Amino acid sequence: MRRLRSQHRFALSLMLAWLATGCDSSRPAAGVLPLEPPAQYQLWWQLTEACSGRTGSFNDIHWYYVPGAAQFSFRGTEVEGLWSGGITNRILLAESDVQVGSLVRHEMLHALLGRGDHPPEFYQGKCGGYVDCDSACVGNNRPASVPVDAPTISPYELELDAALTPTTTANSDNGGWIAVTVTARNPFNHPVWVLLQSFNGSADTFAAIFDNRIKARNALLTDRVGFLANEVQRSVLDIQFTSGGTVTPGTYFVRPEFNWDSLPNLTLTVTK
Repeated sequence: MRRLRSQHRFALSLMLAWLATGCDSSRPAAGVLPLEPPAQYQLWWQLTEACSGRTGSFNDIHWYYVPGAAQFSFRGTEVEGLWSGGITNRILLAESDVQVGSLVRHEMLHALLGRGDHPPEFYQGKCGGYVDCDSACVGNNRPASVPVDAPTISPYELELDAALTPTTTANSDNGGWIAVTVTARNPFNHPVWVLLQSFNGSADTFAAIFDNRIKARNALLTDRVGFLANEVQRSVLDIQFTSGGTVTPGTYFVRPEFNWDSLPNLTLTVTK
């Protein structure tokens, strides 16, 4: 993990004290700037509401970021984001993660649940793949491991599915972002290893490609990934289809993938 420069430490200690209080949100601490939530945050909030089954007011959240930071220190741990509840209802992000959907949705889920821990029912279950959940998030709720000697299968043997959100949009809607949810299920009643096609030591798992030119993907530094018996794994791939500029209104295809196995194209209609 990249650590912040020492001159940021004092400012961040003041910032964290401010974050935990009910101070006026219009007066951020040194080293922290207010964040005008990007347009795609509304879409990411809707996705988090849908996976969690909880609803809340997006407008009640106050957003902030730490400029120039990839991480910041909180209680001796380097983190990328932080939610503060109660009367503050603030989300603080490292600047490098402001556009990272899974990390932003992780903090949104805290806000929707109204709690700062990581109940596995939500972070690994209902919203698994929608939100980032690293080893610290998993904690002592780590799932069972796939045995080393479990059978090996190809990606073609998985049951794959995908959905696009939204299916109709405009260049200006949600900042030009869409979300592709890809799921993979082990159809066998026993654990398996899925053999991945890799390139230079890296292998794509979940991926989605807009119009054969803009790709979002998850990559692993391994040639296989394990699935427990009948396990379902998923990933939400965030794509800004306007990243190269506005697109001409019309119909576009989005191709979901798992490693070298492709699913049928999903259709996105861009209205204006």
